Amino acid sequence: MTLKQILDKNTELYKTLLLSNTRKIDEYNDANTIKLIDKNTDSINNMFSSINKNKKENHDQNKILKNAIVNKYFLKSLIENQLTQTENYVDNLDNKRNGKYRQVEINKYYSEKYNDKIIISFYFVLFCIGLIILLVLHKFKKLVNPYYVIIIVPYIIIFMLYLLNMLFISYMHDNMEYNNLRSLFI
Repeated sequence: MTLKQILDKNTELYKTLLLSNTRKIDEYNDANTIKLIDKNTDSINNMFSSINKNKKENHDQNKILKNAIVNKYFLKSLIENQLTQTENYVDNLDNKRNGKYRQVEINKYYSEKYNDKIIISFYFVLFCIGLIILLVLHKFKKLVNPYYVIIIVPYIIIFMLYLLNMLFISYMHDNMEYNNLRSLFI
């Protein structure tokens, strides 16, 4: 064997060794790559599962928030409805109270008006009784003619003026407040 043959053999051995080592390295690299890909796939799957979990949690939270918002609007409308019912009830009570107060004022007005009419009627009855007494005295000749005229004319004039004054004042009372008098030209 010559040196050249030994060298060629060594070169072939070196090439085979190199080729086998490269294959081993490639196999090793392929195994590591597969392991890395598996690890990356697992981490990506974990990431997607956590995203899906977060998505489900967010969906659940969105449902809870939607329910809370719906409940809020329902509660708001319920409170507004209750508020309007309460306001209507209070307004109704105020109207009833004002109506009763007005009825009391009306009753007071008419009672004062009727009291004045009763007083006017009382004075008219007194006038008639006085007039009857004067006529009876004149008929039985207890009151002679010139004295009779001197007494009866001022009596009729004074009583008539007084009764007319009372009727006028009764007419001039205010329609809302009986104790106030209206102006004649209003």
